[in-house]
Amino acid sequence: MKQIELDLESVHEKEWPPIIHKYIKHNHKQLEQDHINSLIERVWVTTEFPEIHIKHWDWLWKRYRPNHTMTEPVRIYRGTGAFNKRAWSWTTDLDMAIWFAKRNYMFLEIAMANTNPDIPAPAGLVLEGVMHPDGILFATDARNESEVVISGDDHWIQRPQVIQKFKEHPNGTDKSMVELLTKAKEKLKLT
Repeated sequence: MKQIELDLESVHEKEWPPIIHKYIKHNHKQLEQDHINSLIERVWVTTEFPEIHIKHWDWLWKRYRPNHTMTEPVRIYRGTGAFNKRAWSWTTDLDMAIWFAKRNYMFLEIAMANTNPDIPAPAGLVLEGVMHPDGILFATDARNESEVVISGDDHWIQRPQVIQKFKEHPNGTDKSMVELLTKAKEKLKLT
C-alpha cells in the first residue's frame, strides 16, 4: 500500500484534504495526472463539509482539474441554507437540490432550537443557474448526487437565482425529529 493510503487510513476523513494537499504539493512531479485526479475525487466525495478546508481546496482546484466530459453549458442547481460560505458543489438533478435544501432547513431548525427557539429557522433554498463548461472543475456521480463542482463566479452564463424555498425536512418530520426540537426548546426555556 502506498504511503498516502496509510496516511489517509490513519485519520478521520474530515482531515483528508490537508493530507492530500501536502502529498500532491510535495510529490506532484513524480505523480501521474490520473493518480492526482483519483485522489482529489476520492477525498472530495468523502469530505462532508469541504468549506472546513477552504485553503486546501482552493490550492488544489487552482492547479488540478479532474477530467469531465461536459462540453456544452449545463443547467445546475444547489440546495442550500442561509449560511453557506462557499458554493462549490452543485447538481444537475433538481430533486437532489430540493433534498439538500430541505436538509439544510432541518439543520438550521435544530441549530435555532438549540440557541434561540423564538426565532424561526430560515427556509432552505434551491438555486438554479447555467454554467459554462470552462467553469466546471469536475463532475461525479460517486455519491449518486449528479454532482458538479464549479470554479466560481467567472463562468456563469445565467447567474444563480432562488427558484424554490422549503420549510420542511427531507423525509418529512418524523416523531424523533419533533421530540429533538421540543427538547431543545424546553431546555433553553429552563436556562
